[in-house]
Amino acid sequence: MATIASAVEAPAPHRRLRLGPGPALALAMLLGITLQATMGLLLPVLGDEANAVGIGAEWVRTGRVTASMPGQGVTSHSPMGAFVHVAFGFTQRIAEGVGSARLLTFVLMVASALLLAASLWHHVSPRFAAWFTAAYWLGPWTVYHAAMAWEPALTMALAAVVFSACLHLRERAGQIASAAVAWALAAALQVHGQFVVLLMAVGWLAATRRIRLALAGSLAGLVIGSITLWPGLFPRPMQAMGNAVSKEHGDARIGFGLMKGYPMLRAAGFWFRMTSADLNRQFRENRLYQVAPTDSAAVKTAKRTLSVGLLGLSLASVLAGVAACVWFYRRSTSAGLDAPMAWLRNYSMVLCGSLLVATAASPVCIQGYHAMAAATGAAVPFAAWCGWLWSSDRRWGRPLIVALFAVRVAVTLFVAIGRQL
Repeated sequence: MATIASAVEAPAPHRRLRLGPGPALALAMLLGITLQATMGLLLPVLGDEANAVGIGAEWVRTGRVTASMPGQGVTSHSPMGAFVHVAFGFTQRIAEGVGSARLLTFVLMVASALLLAASLWHHVSPRFAAWFTAAYWLGPWTVYHAAMAWEPALTMALAAVVFSACLHLRERAGQIASAAVAWALAAALQVHGQFVVLLMAVGWLAATRRIRLALAGSLAGLVIGSITLWPGLFPRPMQAMGNAVSKEHGDARIGFGLMKGYPMLRAAGFWFRMTSADLNRQFRENRLYQVAPTDSAAVKTAKRTLSVGLLGLSLASVLAGVAACVWFYRRSTSAGLDAPMAWLRNYSMVLCGSLLVATAASPVCIQGYHAMAAATGAAVPFAAWCGWLWSSDRRWGRPLIVALFAVRVAVTLFVAIGRQL
């Protein structure tokens, strides 16, 4: 019986791929870089970005580690510590403003994609590395959230480090990989509350022996990652709840997601949408989507046809994410999963479960950017499903995959060019 990995690895006998895994990966990387640069250059600056960069600039000017910009009622998403201050403060030493900070997040996204691709190439298969890069990066969710100079972009980079290190630790304990995991978790603790997703996932994988952490490396990583928590160097009150939740959330309390119920449904929806083309509000708040009174009849018709059609296709693409998860999670070793793919299945399911638990415990209703720590796990089923479908004998398989990626790229460009706040 052919395994899923072999299906992803080799084309069907009666068809041949025009690109091998190396050229396919290079093409995905090139397209990802292009989309990421376009989004970073064209997207309007958000208030969250101004705040995140502002606290970094304040630290550079005064050495103060603050939870919010002086004189403003806006609270940083950072729960504690000074990692965000140091990361964006570094960019302000080079050039003031959000532009230099966006350059940092662009570099981090490219580096993350390269790291993930290299790890999967070595530990799983070259062809799956290409499919995963496309599934994870060539979509509006990843490109949009990684383009901005804010805490979720930093979390995504740290999540990539965790995923890559865990791939190595699946086979054997390693000091460097263990240090990388511990450092990334210590840093993520200081960046955004969604660090809980990564912490629970790593804890479960370690407890079930699906990763093997080396003690010395883990301790070294924790020490290095905690430097920006040391009160002697970076004094900041350890009030995680007060630092991370703004004052307008008067009803914020631990367990809000579970008590209200609907945040859990939102989290499940985000899991399926992260590998789709559906960005919802970011798509609709767009000058290309809205018809202006001054537009001619031809322009109005073109806008309505393009935007409504693209919106419908983006919503329909969510069904592919659902289908991929159902298909992938129902597989087992007896149904054709080899050891690396079985581990990836488990990793993806653990991240999904961690996202739901974190949502249940969250003091506020989950938003899309709260889920990005789990984006690597959400991409695994879609990547495996695409690879399997591409190599299957279904005549509609390849046209469907091409169409899905075409819609993702089109929506990404639509948001980058027309997004307005």
